[in-house]
Amino acid sequence: MGVRAIAISVLLSGALAASAASAGEACGAPVPAVGTEVHGPVLNVLDGRRLCVALGVTPDQWLEVELPDQGLIRAAAHPDANPRGTLMAATFARNLTCRVIEDAGDHAIAACSLDGRPVGRLAERRRTIETGRDWR
Repeated sequence: MGVRAIAISVLLSGALAASAASAGEACGAPVPAVGTEVHGPVLNVLDGRRLCVALGVTPDQWLEVELPDQGLIRAAAHPDANPRGTLMAATFARNLTCRVIEDAGDHAIAACSLDGRPVGRLAERRRTIETGRDWR
């Protein structure tokens, strides 16, 4: 098994641990300073605006991020939308780049992108909304 496969396996093990934890315990990393850029896979989506970016293998190393993207708001207003499902369809298990824009105490407010595209833009796509409709 390669290093990448081992890393994915370890992260997915952490994801299983997080699924057993409550939403408040699922993302336990301290909020980095405003302006800090973090990178990592999304291993938990809490609702239509909040998710956990894994900075390490265990949930206490996952950063809770609230997304300010207006695209998320527009996507949630779609009549077929499941806001959490839409965010899951757009981000789950994908590597995001997030820049912290505000420390909200127990979580970061951050502008996040996937391959250079803002997450809110991805969530606005009809296909993402349709895929997200079936997520729980």
